[in-house]
Amino acid sequence: MDPFENAALDPWSGKSLGEVEKPEGFDAFWHEQEAVQRGEKEPPPDLLAGGEETGKKGKGKGKGKGGKGRRNSRYNVVARPPPRARPSHFVAIRLFSRMIRRNVQQMQQWFIAKNPLFEQCLVPVRRLHSSLLLTAIPPERRGEAQEACHEAGEEIRDFLGDQPVKIVASGISSFNGQILFTRLRTEPHDMLQAIHDALSSAFMRHGFPVLDESAKSWLEEGEEPHDFKAHASFIKVSKAMAHAKSDADKRKFRSLRLASDDLDAWRDVFFGTQICTEFELLDMIGSSRDGYYPCLQLEHFHDRTVMVSEPNLDVSLAAGPVRTAKLRVDQQAGAGLQLSACEAGYLVEELDPWPGQSDLRAGDVIVAIGEELLIGLSEAKVEEEFGKHFENGALTIVGPLELLQQMPLDHVRRAANRLLRPWRDDRGSVGSVGSVLVTSPAGVPRGKRHRFRVTAQEFRPDPLNQPGGDPWANAAAKGYVYPEYTGWGTKFKKRKATVVDSSRFLSKPKAVHVDEHGFFENKELTKVHQRLHQSLRRANSQEKVLSIIKEEKGLLSTSNRVVALTRLASLDRSAECTRDPRVDELLKDLLEDLEAIEESQVTLPPPTMASLALGMARLGLRHPEIFRCLGQVVRRSGLWSFADNEAASLLEGFSRARRCDEVLFQEASRLIMARMDWMEPKALTTMMTAFACANLAIETLFFAVGDCVLRRIEHGEAWSLRPLAELADAFARVRMRHALLLDVVPGRCEKAIPSVEALVLLFSAYVDSRQGFGPAELRDALARQLLERQGELSATLMRRLLQAAARARWPSHALLEAASQVALREPSTFEIDAMFDCFLQLRVVPPADFPISAEKKKQREERLKAREERQRRWKEKQGEGAEGEVEALEEASLPDHALRTCRLRVERDVGAGLELEACGAGHSGGE
Repeated sequence: MDPFENAALDPWSGKSLGEVEKPEGFDAFWHEQEAVQRGEKEPPPDLLAGGEETGKKGKGKGKGKGGKGRRNSRYNVVARPPPRARPSHFVAIRLFSRMIRRNVQQMQQWFIAKNPLFEQCLVPVRRLHSSLLLTAIPPERRGEAQEACHEAGEEIRDFLGDQPVKIVASGISSFNGQILFTRLRTEPHDMLQAIHDALSSAFMRHGFPVLDESAKSWLEEGEEPHDFKAHASFIKVSKAMAHAKSDADKRKFRSLRLASDDLDAWRDVFFGTQICTEFELLDMIGSSRDGYYPCLQLEHFHDRTVMVSEPNLDVSLAAGPVRTAKLRVDQQAGAGLQLSACEAGYLVEELDPWPGQSDLRAGDVIVAIGEELLIGLSEAKVEEEFGKHFENGALTIVGPLELLQQMPLDHVRRAANRLLRPWRDDRGSVGSVGSVLVTSPAGVPRGKRHRFRVTAQEFRPDPLNQPGGDPWANAAAKGYVYPEYTGWGTKFKKRKATVVDSSRFLSKPKAVHVDEHGFFENKELTKVHQRLHQSLRRANSQEKVLSIIKEEKGLLSTSNRVVALTRLASLDRSAECTRDPRVDELLKDLLEDLEAIEESQVTLPPPTMASLALGMARLGLRHPEIFRCLGQVVRRSGLWSFADNEAASLLEGFSRARRCDEVLFQEASRLIMARMDWMEPKALTTMMTAFACANLAIETLFFAVGDCVLRRIEHGEAWSLRPLAELADAFARVRMRHALLLDVVPGRCEKAIPSVEALVLLFSAYVDSRQGFGPAELRDALARQLLERQGELSATLMRRLLQAAARARWPSHALLEAASQVALREPSTFEIDAMFDCFLQLRVVPPADFPISAEKKKQREERLKAREERQRRWKEKQGEGAEGEVEALEEASLPDHALRTCRLRVERDVGAGLELEACGAGHSGGE
């Protein structure tokens, strides 16, 4: 009986319903109930669950009456939830960067040390990737999927143009404490979102399902792709559960979680960067020969090779009359700009040579800096906003004055806003990531995000900002002219205020502190590396440092390794520790770090680079590959970003290690010329000594520095004799006959009582009396003062004293005896060996009580034997007559090249630079 045949009564409630329609699904439900009543079918489990309907006691507190049993939904059967989406294929970018892989492996090993169960949860680094799309592809439709991937690749190549795809991996997070991953982003940040949108649209057009961001359900037909956040997972507990062999193992992994304290320890870690060239359609099942996922289709991001400029990886864009430009800001000189306010912002009146602005020229107007527009602001407001965002690497929006004066300011404002819109602020990362133009997230449009990229009509790369040489000169040579813009035009005044120097916007520079061990202030990012940093600094012996290096080898960051080298150099500068295999392992890891950094095109903090160069030089480690990679990283960062002390330490390290990077020293000469008027005396003298020891005799630089020092002294600045003596020594090494060396410093020696360190430097400058740098009696007077203060001489100072005497070929007997006494009083192996080399250069026999090491004594004996052997051979031939000697030579059948002619090069001041020994045939060349 159908109760709706009589629509006036509801059989369940007993109330009148009037005329009603049958609910959806009622017929099937009613027929099922009738079958149950006839005994043809078992009652559904939903009905048996309720205590009241079945007569069984429920689980409630109603004394067996089943008060809390679940009741059936009216007229409906409870529907089962849809099965979770199961993708079978995905599109991904493979992460092959050595820097990212090394840092991921380091973190994986750290979590294994915390809990060995994590070892079975690791994602192999050869499978490290970032998924762009998850989909399901039946085997019979693989060809269609490849076609969809190719269509998406064509669209991606079209809107990317020549813009490189650079991925930055930094920070960690987790999904439910069971999946550990790092977040990935691009520059600009919406690039991955645009790629994801293009892939989603192409696959959905071909009828393939696309998984949403939550990875739980497929997107509906016609639904737009959701917000995309790229990541790369490297620890997955689900991987271990899938391979567990027993229920007990599954229960162990089910309860395995990543502790929040462990995540906090690595919260701000920087993994690295990678320039990506391709993406792939991959199968989740199986593996290729190299251990990666099987590839169905490979697509490139660009249809030709894209060159990435160094050091600036940001692509310059143009919108109408304006374009983007990056500022180079020196800590003392500012940006080298002379600015004046106008209605559109700041007008660039003049450009100084230092630090140089490759993206700007005189006559440009800065209409925006950072996220702030300067158009239409008052002079005071323009100065305030410009100063707020003024820093090295700040991105600006600029345009030529002549062109902007022909357009309404509203048009200029809209063009600048088009450049501001796609960018957001990502300043918290580490590496060579520059400042970016920003806007609020609400201003970012949804949907096809690549519509507003460089392919839109208002976006086009500016030929004046392309990499390679002087952009303005190249553009002028090619006949580039700005396109004409029509409009009513709005003439605004060129100048509202007096010219302003950009250095006034510099914030007060923070003092760079260097302790007595050569450590610069360098804050580590993660708590793990902070702990290692403190442990290395507190180590009170080289053995303790080396033990930390061995025990924590897998966790040391690049800056930790630099701190270890600096600490080894500060504890003892002897060469003993450099022979330890643990130091070799440290240098090998450091070289791999630097190569990975160079490959990823990022940089290190300036204090880290300065400490590395100086620490290796003090230990006598002249590793050519490490210094080559370090020079590349320094050039990418830019020497103008270094503080004075940091630049001085860097140059001192390269000079001591005999690694003269010509590009680096050329940039350093420009830095000195720009900063010498206010540079601290210690930093200035250290830099000039580095140039002199590297034998870089740049006459213009040395005379400019000498004139600057004299000018600063005349203006009343206090210069002690110590830095003046070091400057005199640097000038003397490269034979720069400046008044500072010839007159000023010798005059100061007569009036002041110098320290023993200053005396050694003065002796080094004036020991070679043949050059005539000072009074004839100055060398002997300095030698007498040094002998009188012999007790204050350390082994290091005595070694420097002997090296100066050896350079001048002046073997003073009294100084040699004093050297022997200092060596006995302070027996340092490194210093004693260096003193012994000076004795050999001077061709004198060391005093009998001089403590010669067994190795050096052996070298001296071998050298004497070789000299005696040469003299014996020539004496044997000397006894024969001239004719017999000719016959003997003919019988010996000497080759034609046994004797040859050569031309001597002799300088008036230094001679031929040869060490000769007399023999029967003439003179033999020693060194």
